Amino acid sequence: MIEQIVDMVLRTIKKAIEKHAIEKEKYEHEVQICINTEDEETAEPKYRFLINFKKEDNPVTFNQMIGVKFVDIQGREMFVKPFLQKAFLYINKKENIPIKSINLIAILTKSGEVKLLLYNKEKYVKEITIDYVMNGVSEYRELTEKEQKTE
Repeated sequence: MIEQIVDMVLRTIKKAIEKHAIEKEKYEHEVQICINTEDEETAEPKYRFLINFKKEDNPVTFNQMIGVKFVDIQGREMFVKPFLQKAFLYINKKENIPIKSINLIAILTKSGEVKLLLYNKEKYVKEITIDYVMNGVSEYRELTEKEQKTE
């Protein structure tokens, strides 16, 4: 199940970047997706397209990002949103970056591979893998469960 979610997330990001590149008449490697949050409590993900790592567009909804005009019948946001929320909370604890300062930048390499770059505001921290995020989501869940049991 987790591998399917990861695969879906990567395909969704790749298709969104490819589509936006066509709309903006750019090469795919010139388009990025910035995922961050403005809410420390819920860690609700926000999305924005970047062109050559510069803010180009206003924030977009998940459906706008993936190019769905009405309802996403595949329910992708239902899987992606909680995954990203837990990832933000994990990165906050693991990397000691304030939640509002976390920027995950998804890029598409010239070979068509999706990579995730972690930024603290506009300062590059490191490249992270989907495994890092997935392990973090699992680890965060375990930490949360332990904390709840000790209360």
